[in-house]
Amino acid sequence: LGFGAYWLAAAVYLFSSGDVTMQSCDLLDNYPPKKYCIDPADTANCHCGYKTEMNSNLQYMLLYHLFGLLWTTQFIQAISYLTLASVFATYYFRGGSYGTTSIAGFINTPVVQSFRKMTYFHAGSAAFGSFMVAVLQFIRIIVAYLMNKFKSMEDTNPLVKWAACCVQYCLWYLQKVIEWLNRNAYIMIAIEGKSFCYSAWEAIMLILNNILTVGAVNIVGDTLLFLGKLSISLISGFLAFLMLDSSTYTEGDNKVSSPLFLVIFVVIFSFSIAGLFMSVVEMAIDTVLLSFCKDVKLHGGKPKYAPPLLEEVLGKAETQGKAALKAKAEKAAENAAKKAEVAANAV
Repeated sequence: LGFGAYWLAAAVYLFSSGDVTMQSCDLLDNYPPKKYCIDPADTANCHCGYKTEMNSNLQYMLLYHLFGLLWTTQFIQAISYLTLASVFATYYFRGGSYGTTSIAGFINTPVVQSFRKMTYFHAGSAAFGSFMVAVLQFIRIIVAYLMNKFKSMEDTNPLVKWAACCVQYCLWYLQKVIEWLNRNAYIMIAIEGKSFCYSAWEAIMLILNNILTVGAVNIVGDTLLFLGKLSISLISGFLAFLMLDSSTYTEGDNKVSSPLFLVIFVVIFSFSIAGLFMSVVEMAIDTVLLSFCKDVKLHGGKPKYAPPLLEEVLGKAETQGKAALKAKAEKAAENAAKKAEVAANAV
């Protein structure tokens, strides 16, 4: 909130630093603005208003200020990801314990320790990853601005508009890929403490080598997280409807004519808040999953630090995935054999 207030105040200051000039327009009788002038003959007070003109330096400063907003917000998010990943990775590799039994341990919590470690040793990695996302966001804003300009021009070639839409979609998709790569790179940074590029490559290789386990866990996890967010939002909306349906809001001065709009607002707002909390759970799932994959790689296929239940669940997921692929391959081979037999009989 503090950074947002500072950024908004600086943006207003920059925008108001331009030259204020009088707008030029045709003053026609019986038409605004001349229609509302007290003395239409007084050209000093009867005019079309004022506008702020910014030179190129101010325009560049506003663009720089906008990019600063994008980069800073992404950097804060990156530090948050690193801190959470460090907390969960430490919990995994310490066998499900942080070792905080003293009063000092309860004050210097794992979150505080992880935040201090990540900001001191890996702020550069967070800055690099957030910079890539900020650049893509900045380009998308510029493209969206140009698309808006194209829509206001009647003689614009439809092919140009279509190409701009394709570019916007490609940039959005590339941004999502970079965000996914950054997220997994931050997890590997928290696990191993290596550089950004090495951690990103290591994360990709671990995911590819354990694609069945990762795919199964992600499908189940994403489904459960979505159901959790949906349940929270629907329950919140139902409770809001019960509260608005009480006599307090159906009679007297506090009467609400229709609770529909308020209930919809509560559902959307609660879904957003639930998404923030579920993102922490999602980060925990991804971190534990990559920690398990790294543990298996370091110890010759047998995890050393994984709890027995986690090892059993992930082992079943990998076994079921391999069985599904084997069944699919056998079915494809059977279909190919049938087609070959039919072709041979036809000959």
